[in-house]
Amino acid sequence: MKIKQIRDLIKAKRYSISKHALTEAFADGFSLRDILEVIEIGEIVEEYRDRHRCLIYAKLDKNPIHVIVDYTAKDWLWIVTVYKPDPAEWVGGKVRKERGEL
Repeated sequence: MKIKQIRDLIKAKRYSISKHALTEAFADGFSLRDILEVIEIGEIVEEYRDRHRCLIYAKLDKNPIHVIVDYTAKDWLWIVTVYKPDPAEWVGGKVRKERGEL
């Protein structure tokens, strides 16, 4: 799924947020508004086509944030999880480190 399609579903309010996503977001100090802003300004940095999911990355106030969405249903979006990327696993929050770099 393209980022424009994801944004269109958000604008049309055709999405749900898992309890897990909200719990993780709030634990990292992110709000619902932050989650939606990441989707609005972010970019897809990884796609998991076999699972119909993608990882969206953005920086808010210099803080990198990851949002994983599920687009199994073409007309509905599930926000699965939200988290602050671990610097031990990510370069700048945007590029996953190779196994040998961890």
